[in-house]
Amino acid sequence: MVFLALVIVARLIVNIATFVSEFSRGKPDIGIIRGYRKIDELIFNLVCRQLLVTA
Repeated sequence: MVFLALVIVARLIVNIATFVSEFSRGKPDIGIIRGYRKIDELIFNLVCRQLLVTA
């Protein structure tokens, strides 16, 4: 459970950093944001699957 909490916090930090860096440049690139979101979802799905296997 601690591992899951760490992963969720890390995802939040990455998402916030991504949006802040994109919006600070003036006009955010939707393609880049979507790319980050896809990678983020893949990582989260892998972690959830791993937790289900080990549980």
